[in-house]
Amino acid sequence: MRLLLLTGGGHVDFFPGLEVIIKAERERNNTILGSLNGWAGIQKGSGGVVDITDYPIENFHRMGGSFLGSSRTKPDLEKVISHLRKFAVDVVVPFGGEDTLGIANMLHNQFNVPIVGWPKTMDNDTGGSYASIGYIKAADVAMRNTLEALSTAYTHSRIVLLPVFGRNTDWIAGAAADYGHAHYVIPAEKKDLSLAVVAQQIKRIYHENKERYGNPFAVVVVSEAASGLGGVKRICGQASASR
Repeated sequence: MRLLLLTGGGHVDFFPGLEVIIKAERERNNTILGSLNGWAGIQKGSGGVVDITDYPIENFHRMGGSFLGSSRTKPDLEKVISHLRKFAVDVVVPFGGEDTLGIANMLHNQFNVPIVGWPKTMDNDTGGSYASIGYIKAADVAMRNTLEALSTAYTHSRIVLLPVFGRNTDWIAGAAADYGHAHYVIPAEKKDLSLAVVAQQIKRIYHENKERYGNPFAVVVVSEAASGLGGVKRICGQASASR
């Protein structure tokens, strides 16, 4: 059997998933091909596809990301099909999010290409798994940034607003609160908050911390999708408080 692996979309650590598949397929004596830079490689054909069956991957866990490269290429499906046939690919294994796996879904539905998709999203909003590729690292980064913000806020008696990713869900904001000890979270999913209520609650926390720790301070985590906050309107793609 001949497999084609590819990684697409935003930056996450793809290596653990790639390593598992490569080692398993080597044991089965299958041929493993890699499409460079997501769908761009197989669209290009020659020069865009490499044989990684015996590729030395042992040290790539230190690099993170993907040794195959990544992109958000939306390919010409006819070219992809032509090159899949040229390389005699039996199954395509794409790692990626909505765009990357969306292309895979079209290839399967329109051309009956065998696909084994591996979801990648730091939002962790996929069903059927405890954690998607990208979430653990994103949660760790959010936690570390929140802990750093706590130090700054306390030292300078400030309120620090820390924006985090989260298109539709609040897993990253939750991680920042749970593991980074943020005092307050403005979430994506709760749509009935108002700016006035948020300001009042942050003010209360600010003064409560003065009584508890000797300095007034607060760290507030804001989900990027908190667009439903009452009293906030969007101007040129940026949120601003309305008067």
